[in-house]
Amino acid sequence: MRLYDLLDAGASEHPDREFALQRGRRLTYGDAARATRRLAQGLIERGLAAGDRVAVLSRNSIDVVLLYFAAARAGVVPVPLNYRLAPPEWRYIVDDARARVLFAAGDYVDARGAQPRGGATLPRRRRAVHLRLHLPGGSLVILDQFNPAEVVRLLDEERIGFAVLVPTMLQACLAVPDAAQRRYAQLRLIYYGSSPIAEVTLRRAFAAFRCGFVQSYGMTEAAQSLTFLAPADHERALAGNPSLLLAAGRPAAETEIRIVDAADALVPDGIIGEVVARGPQLMRGYWNLPEATAETLRGGWLHTGDAGVMDSQGYLYIQDRVKDMIVSGGENIYPREVEEILSKHPAVLEAAVIGIPDERWGETVKAVVALRWVGFLAFRARSSR
Repeated sequence: MRLYDLLDAGASEHPDREFALQRGRRLTYGDAARATRRLAQGLIERGLAAGDRVAVLSRNSIDVVLLYFAAARAGVVPVPLNYRLAPPEWRYIVDDARARVLFAAGDYVDARGAQPRGGATLPRRRRAVHLRLHLPGGSLVILDQFNPAEVVRLLDEERIGFAVLVPTMLQACLAVPDAAQRRYAQLRLIYYGSSPIAEVTLRRAFAAFRCGFVQSYGMTEAAQSLTFLAPADHERALAGNPSLLLAAGRPAAETEIRIVDAADALVPDGIIGEVVARGPQLMRGYWNLPEATAETLRGGWLHTGDAGVMDSQGYLYIQDRVKDMIVSGGENIYPREVEEILSKHPAVLEAAVIGIPDERWGETVKAVVALRWVGFLAFRARSSR
């Protein structure tokens, strides 16, 4: 199935149904299909051929969505540029991708310099996976940037059925004064990733939004998702198994996950090692980086660089980045484990743990801590006298 087949199916079955909404601008399926055909034709008339790259510099917008569908029709490859990067970094990415066209929103400029890593080329069959959640028949509600009060309003008033929010966004939404009083009549599922969710945050989110939750673990090299923690898993966690919230879930369909040692040998359940994966969603390779591609995909497995452990039920638990591991006196210390313990202290808002050189132990642990209340330590010191 091609990406634009989804749009065409919606335009054929219900051309007047809403396809996308942004800041009062509403576009129907029929309008979107026609717009993407015109834009695709324009790309072809400009001399672009299948496989050519087109760079895109913009915040989220309806026009960017239409450009992706048009690019699929024309057979060209969009190269999204992160608008938060500096102009020299934009220029490097454009040059490295050898993009023939740059689409830019009106408040951006061209650029020169710096060297971020090139993109990943993905297998054709998985490129449409995320839009399948919305099409045909659904409507995309697009924000150009995150605003918690606006997200809460849209979830309720636009009768959203499915939303993508990372845990820090969820916390910000829960802090909106009327978040718990709204109805969210159509909200069925909130999808989150990037980090596990704290039990207290999940309980508050369940009470406020009254919907299911699903977590995924993945990366760009795997078209995002390798594992899923399903809604039923979240319900089990709240029913008496809160440690399950620390899991990244079980492998996605057609996906194999293994935990291996430094020699790529399989380790038993319960032992920490590197997470490697195999499945149809893996990238073909990094753009213009053959050595990095060979290293990351050695043996036909994607080496994630994440340290993890698998339990007897097939749940994956991410411990840390392999490169962040601290080796002190021959013992392996994973910063995230120490950070989780520090974060349980009532005075600690955030904690980051790093390794620093040590003459005796080789490396030792250093914690950088942000306090919830700067007067906490002084208070404790006075009260202990």
